[in-house]
Amino acid sequence: MTWIQLTREELYEKVWSQPLIHLAKELGLSDRGLGKVCTRLDIPLPGRGYWRKIELGQAVTREELLPPSKECERVARFYPERSEQQVSLINDVLVQRVMQEEAKPSRQIIVPSRVHKYHPLVKKTLESILSSQWDGHIVCSAGSSCIALSCTKELASRAARLLQALVISLEKRGHTIEVQANGTFVYCHDEAIQILMREKSKQIENKPQKNSWDYRKFDYIPTGILILKIEGYFDAHFKKTWMDSPKALLEEQLNDFMIGLAKAAVAERKTRERRESLHRQWAWEREQAEFERQRLEEEKKRTEHLQQMVSAWIEAKHIKEFLSVIERSSVQSIYGDMSKNEWLTWAHAYANRFDRLLKLPD
Repeated sequence: MTWIQLTREELYEKVWSQPLIHLAKELGLSDRGLGKVCTRLDIPLPGRGYWRKIELGQAVTREELLPPSKECERVARFYPERSEQQVSLINDVLVQRVMQEEAKPSRQIIVPSRVHKYHPLVKKTLESILSSQWDGHIVCSAGSSCIALSCTKELASRAARLLQALVISLEKRGHTIEVQANGTFVYCHDEAIQILMREKSKQIENKPQKNSWDYRKFDYIPTGILILKIEGYFDAHFKKTWMDSPKALLEEQLNDFMIGLAKAAVAERKTRERRESLHRQWAWEREQAEFERQRLEEEKKRTEHLQQMVSAWIEAKHIKEFLSVIERSSVQSIYGDMSKNEWLTWAHAYANRFDRLLKLPD
């Protein structure tokens, strides 16, 4: 995927040259997301009514870009293609079908208040969390048959009920969930999508304690907020995280999560197809490069052979011209005990040898 990298100064100029919502579309993210990027880079943003004043011809003042702090980021990277790919995901036939199915009242996923018999994977996961000795701390499920879950023991029962509803709903839709060494995967729509559930934590900075060897700069405090997430890298930009919020608990968002799985499957398929296309392109380019290398090598051999033939022909021509001069001269002895005629006979034979090699007429 192609990307654009902008420095603080470049992004500052763009932010103050057009409304944020228009620039965000060019850079492949929302105006809120672009605002967060500007915050990380310590870039001031135009205030409310700034662009309206410009439309009305009123005087406005641009806020100065101050030197960055030590912690401030210096550059930002954007992926303009993501917005187009997000639209293509929504318009995909599979995603459209899943969205229609998940909107049906009969498809609504209901999380039970009590579970009499857990799914084997959920049961193992719950037992793993509850067997931990760390009360009040976030612990991770451990074991070859445990779904990827990290939460406190206090939240384990709710998380298990959510996973129970999720796993049963996946199986009803013809999907399967598998636990592998590198994570938990949902096999849906012919693709493997990695998922996990975790409890959100809050980072608290610790103050150094005198005469203490057990000093940690940060502590992570459980918040009681559950997060369900699709893991992995995708070329397309779509929602991958669902969590408890004031508007809706995670229990009310499982149908939307199913739609997210469909988008992830389509994105994974498109990513794989693009990757395979790139590999085919690279293979073709390597083949062409090898063909060109062989052509140049053969051309070099032909050129060297031609140069050798020309050199031999020139040498033979010079020898024959020289022999003609010798024949007309009065010189009787040229080399050792050989007579002039003997030497000329040998010299003509030597010159004719080049002609035989070149297969040229006299």
